[in-house]
Amino acid sequence: MGKLAVIEIGDGNFEEGFQITIRIGEDGRHLSCDARGNLPQNLEILDIYRQWQECYNQFHRPNYLNKSDLHDSQRSRLEPKTQTPSNMALSDVNAKSDELKKKLNQWLDSSEFGKVREIIRQELEKSEQICVIVRTDREDVYQLPWHLWEVFDHYTNADVVFCPKVNNSSVLEYKSPTSPKKIKILAAFGHLDKRDVSKLDIEKDLELLKKHLSDIDELIEIVIVPITISTARNLASKLREEKADIFYYAGHSSSESDGKVAEIDMINIRTLGKAFNAAAKEGLKLAIFNSCQGLGIANKLLTESQIPHVVVMREAIKDEVSHDFLNSFLQEFTKGTPLHLALRTAREKLHDLEEEYPSASLLPVIFQHSIEVPAYWHIFTPKGRIKRSFGKFFMGAAGLMMLGAITIGVMAFRNQATLDRIAKNNTVLIKGKNYGSGVIFAKKDNTYYVLTAKSVVNPKDKYKIVTVDKKQTDAVISNRFNKELSNIDLVILEFNSNERYNLAYLGNFDTASEGTTFFISGWSAIEGNKEPLYHFIEGKIASLPGELPHGYTLSYYSNTREGMIGGPLIDTHGCVIGIHGREETEAIRNLESAEIGRVKNGFSRGIPMKNFLAKIYDRKLEKDLGTINKDCK
Repeated sequence: MGKLAVIEIGDGNFEEGFQITIRIGEDGRHLSCDARGNLPQNLEILDIYRQWQECYNQFHRPNYLNKSDLHDSQRSRLEPKTQTPSNMALSDVNAKSDELKKKLNQWLDSSEFGKVREIIRQELEKSEQICVIVRTDREDVYQLPWHLWEVFDHYTNADVVFCPKVNNSSVLEYKSPTSPKKIKILAAFGHLDKRDVSKLDIEKDLELLKKHLSDIDELIEIVIVPITISTARNLASKLREEKADIFYYAGHSSSESDGKVAEIDMINIRTLGKAFNAAAKEGLKLAIFNSCQGLGIANKLLTESQIPHVVVMREAIKDEVSHDFLNSFLQEFTKGTPLHLALRTAREKLHDLEEEYPSASLLPVIFQHSIEVPAYWHIFTPKGRIKRSFGKFFMGAAGLMMLGAITIGVMAFRNQATLDRIAKNNTVLIKGKNYGSGVIFAKKDNTYYVLTAKSVVNPKDKYKIVTVDKKQTDAVISNRFNKELSNIDLVILEFNSNERYNLAYLGNFDTASEGTTFFISGWSAIEGNKEPLYHFIEGKIASLPGELPHGYTLSYYSNTREGMIGGPLIDTHGCVIGIHGREETEAIRNLESAEIGRVKNGFSRGIPMKNFLAKIYDRKLEKDLGTINKDCK
């Protein structure tokens, strides 16, 4: 599953430096690891950025004085204005780009920022999918190309997303599409006057949209609504009426990074703010502006509307570059790659064009309205019926990518495959005279703590913990903690390891009701197989009896297998809400022999996590157990 790292830019400026906080956690979960640091003052880096910006814009400046011999692909999507010819060399732009990368990495490699880099190295694995969110309201911070940070050379499945602090408290609940079998894309194209000598090939944009969005299961209809913008009223009406899931714009645009100037097709974005906000409330989830100078457009939209994700271009973009980006981005995105990684792939492919279009790979940028909004749009297709192109895209492995700096504001249900992966990472096999299961729930230094049912272990026996990586480690019953669990049918085991294992997220199940769906995770032997296999089985709450002996207050129906006793009960958000304690049996008389035997009746009993959490809170054991991911909701 993926990881999330939120770098929050606190008080300060480039003259005095910035206070920095970083929080790291799993996608869709509380950010449990954090560190504080600083970025030192650095006015030089702003000067270098402005020098690069000036070189880039001079090189790509539309030369309207000599347009007659200009190839269509070299036309810029910058708002047409009177310009003077450029004499900037390609090598000058590339040199400034290299200098900017060097200065950026010197800044991020400062000793004051060391704690941030250290926690990244400690908590993130190279193989993981990682979304790094830079949270700031300062446009001079998100102007910088953070994707050039050398940390992304090591973490090749990671990329950066910008998130403003403004509006973070109001997060939209997504509305499902009007028809669950329809996904709508509103594709808006700038009005091209015949007198406009900078005519763009926007027909190519529509062609690429149709090409990549057409290979879809017949059960799902992809509707592309192309419009040519004529007036602000025309576009605003379409935004409100079409109830689109994705908005795409191709045409002329320009803006200043602070959002005070932001125009598409000569229309001020401020005029469209309420229409975009209305569209977001009706389900608009992504806006792509494949046009010039989009930082101010994103800034304005994210402060005046609640569109979850906005993709823009940092500076002027040529037609060929915009088409290459769209082709690569859609190709990657629609096959299941997360939004930020699809953009990274498209950006890296733009690097291939830089002998002709210098700094092309510095252009694409992702912004999002809040760090609490989901990034996998399975809500596009509530039943997950899309295959091939859109299947993984809407039912992604991480479920949620963005969460709040401290708590989660909106939690969407995860699909079963995602929950399976979450649970498997912290569900262990307990190997002794018999097999049982347990869940890794805490860690202090190199000691991991496993929670399981008492019936799984015998103090006289020896046990090994088998983790998800198949490693077997000696385990002992933690006598110190188990004294406090004497009247509840749970036991804590501990084992030492230098490996890094995911801790479960513990939740409170006070909101449970009859019929609630959840899942049981555990290991069980299969006849003919040498080693136990991992199982992930659905269950339903049958009843909530009062306080029964040994803490059992969950009764549920599930077809569990031998060996799964002690495994975690997982709700639809991925929270561990209980421990699978025992299977119920009924007396059955053999009609031929008259002997009475007992058989499983399909019902089981579990111990809610709230009972266990109450014990460790009351006894003040939480500190001694070290890191615990608690209060999952």
